[in-house]
Amino acid sequence: MSSMASNSDGRTKILFTGGSGCLSAAIIQKLLSDNPKDLHCVRFDPQIPNDLVSGKYVQGSVTDKGSIIAACNLTGTSVLVHLAGWNQFDFDSGKKNREDFFHLNVKGTFQVLEALPRTKCGKLLYISSTSANDSNSVSGWACLTCENMIRHYASVNDLEVIILRIAPCTPPYDRSNYRDNYLRWCHDFWTEGVHIDDAVDACIKGVRILINKSVTKRETMGSNYPPVLKKRIMPIVVAGHVGCTREEYNDWVVQMKSARIKFSKRSVELAMEEKSTPEISDVPARLSDKGDIEKRSSEEGKKTVMDEENDDLVVEETKTLSNIEEAEDDAESLPPTPTTIMEASEMYFAQIFSEELLKTAKLHSFDLNILPRWIDCIAAQKILGWTPHFSKISMFQELEKYSELGPERPEWASKGVQQGFTNDDGVEIGMTKKQK
Repeated sequence: MSSMASNSDGRTKILFTGGSGCLSAAIIQKLLSDNPKDLHCVRFDPQIPNDLVSGKYVQGSVTDKGSIIAACNLTGTSVLVHLAGWNQFDFDSGKKNREDFFHLNVKGTFQVLEALPRTKCGKLLYISSTSANDSNSVSGWACLTCENMIRHYASVNDLEVIILRIAPCTPPYDRSNYRDNYLRWCHDFWTEGVHIDDAVDACIKGVRILINKSVTKRETMGSNYPPVLKKRIMPIVVAGHVGCTREEYNDWVVQMKSARIKFSKRSVELAMEEKSTPEISDVPARLSDKGDIEKRSSEEGKKTVMDEENDDLVVEETKTLSNIEEAEDDAESLPPTPTTIMEASEMYFAQIFSEELLKTAKLHSFDLNILPRWIDCIAAQKILGWTPHFSKISMFQELEKYSELGPERPEWASKGVQQGFTNDDGVEIGMTKKQK
């Protein structure tokens, strides 16, 4: 049994804001399948869940402080996992604007932080985003603002906090974004992202740390940070793996930069040569005396010397052909030299991954000139004991196996109809059932 407070039935209560979202559902599904008797999960959201994941649903909004307080006290919440908020896709698609992000993401987090001291819940797992480092991202701006608020409230209210900066983890079966378009998900995942199963694993490890022990500020930041930073709650980055070593990746980056410079210079040189090429004269070349004539054939690399004796001519030709054949044999044993940036990118991709996966990437029109982003997750490994299992290689292997259809969606993500719920006044009305 965990050391933290639990309700009268002996189970630890975890409340999820944004409880109807895909990540919340995936976390709850995994938690309850592993610990059905020890945990009780509460799904807090204005929207009724549309899946087959169990857990108590409480209708309410993070923009309403009273609703949060009522939900926490009603369910006996000990840990709050804060997931409610719009993501960058909502802004890029034009569905939401900056005011919407401020209202839900920023103001909603403020209301959560204002509400928690009025409940018995003193532990918070905040799900931020790796876009917090991107000043051009609206989602990043909102996340960074929320992280700063959380640090302040944690210090003045003695709130135990873990912040996870998770890379984009929307699965292909999410109805609001990819809508089962597996190939589009693969193209996005190639450049940046973490598989939802790995994101779920990191969130669960964070929840377990909060459940099983008090998270000191030193533990949250790790021992490698300078002493001046140990007074702050540092975010833990969770991102997918490229599928190669850091040394291989760095070499890949250097080779691609070198190729871009080389072929850019070559393009300039060819343009200059084209401008400076003299016009071809129609006047025939003057021939020298018979014993002195040397003729170069139009065939590349072939040289024939015209002499009075025909035998000498044949010997000279035979030697030339022999040299050409030897050169061709040597060339076949060497890797082909790329002549364009695209050829260079394909060659390095095959070196890092394989020729078979290169065929898959080309078949599905991946832009291999764009390298996947490498994000270190050292803190996640040290603090959470977390490492990603699904890499870019895994994605191409799945694509090779399932083609554009992708693997089947998990059973829990099937559509369901909410027959009833508990509102924030404590009126329990029913459960979730599968849609017929």
